[in-house]
Amino acid sequence: MLKIKYMAVIILSSAFSRVAALDMDMALALSLSAGDAKLASLQAEYAAAQYEAARYAGDLSLTLNSAYKRTSDELFAPPKSDALTLSATLSIPLALSPDAATKAVYAEAQARYSLQLLPWSQALARLKAYTLYAAAWSAQENAALSGLERDMAEREFASAQARFSAGTLAFADYRKAEENLVAARDAALSADMNRRITRLELFGWLDLSDDGQAFSYAAMSPGTLPKAPELAAHALISDPALRDAMLRLQLSQSQLEQALSFELPFSFKLALAKDGHNAALSYDSAKPSLSLSYELPVAQFTGQAPESPWALSATLGISLDTGGVERRLADSLRLAAEADRIRLETAMDKLSLDLRLAYQSWQRAEAQREQAVRNATLADEVAAIVRARAAQGSVIALDLDRATLDAQRAALNAKIKALDAERARMNTALIARYPLNTTEEGK
Repeated sequence: MLKIKYMAVIILSSAFSRVAALDMDMALALSLSAGDAKLASLQAEYAAAQYEAARYAGDLSLTLNSAYKRTSDELFAPPKSDALTLSATLSIPLALSPDAATKAVYAEAQARYSLQLLPWSQALARLKAYTLYAAAWSAQENAALSGLERDMAEREFASAQARFSAGTLAFADYRKAEENLVAARDAALSADMNRRITRLELFGWLDLSDDGQAFSYAAMSPGTLPKAPELAAHALISDPALRDAMLRLQLSQSQLEQALSFELPFSFKLALAKDGHNAALSYDSAKPSLSLSYELPVAQFTGQAPESPWALSATLGISLDTGGVERRLADSLRLAAEADRIRLETAMDKLSLDLRLAYQSWQRAEAQREQAVRNATLADEVAAIVRARAAQGSVIALDLDRATLDAQRAALNAKIKALDAERARMNTALIARYPLNTTEEGK
């Protein structure tokens, strides 16, 4: 089923690359085909297969044996009788041994953990796709705007050079214009290199060929999350790692109780014999299994087949030990249970700390987004004032171009901060194991 799903994703990815430019929704959809998500799915399938193998008690076993029996007064004397017998033994496993049952329980815990972790691994892949796409789009827009700012700096430097040659500009101002030009050129080169790198990272991670088309920006209203205490409670209940740690602690305590309990492994055998025919039924509690055997004479070469009355026997065996192994095992299991308890407490503390840090980072990102929106609004107002004065002829064209570029830079910064805030929200929700849809607009 997973192979079919991944094949569909691959077909969609090739269709996307041929039909339309890669947008955010496509990147999020294709994140399931990325290596991280596929590896998590395969690990879940592998853990489930391991559990199925561990919980299987075993196959029925049928053993066939043949035997030749010769009797004589002396070793090399002619035989008084010699005969060929055939026997069959059927072994039926009834349950797992205690050690195998323990391994099966741990395999079940691992399978459950891998299955519970799968949706969050896929959510982590979506977060990475979102982060890479946002970085690529931001780098693309920054490179374009940096090129405009470099051109603007060149025009400003040309104007400063002419004014300095005419003696109407101080040398310090001329030097400042020259430094601004050098900085703008360096920034444009760096921005273009960053654009190339982020595109390579995005398409490489999605395993797509770069179509060369521009990325698009889909504006989204600021998303929300519950308050930090509610997120923390949700995380403690839903986090697969904590669930797995709790289960392992319970298993360690159960193993300790089992080691301290008093059990007597036993075996029982019931046998019936008559005239060379032998039948037996046996049971072993150490490795719960039932065995049925039957032996019969096939051929009598010399002498006569033995004649014997009906014989019925029952055997009960009980294993007794001094308990030294159990005491030593109990000591190690007691330490293992304590280690599991410490790991659980450490995991809970770490999750709580990570969630608080992520929540504060999201709040800070939201504050930066709001400040960037205010800055963009102010830059638009300033550009509008400069535009009005330019229409009156009181502002030169260079000042108008600079004000327009400043407004564009502020608007771009507001969009980038909005992307950063959404990424911080997604990260917080992921740590809290809180379901989140990042593709809806106007949430």
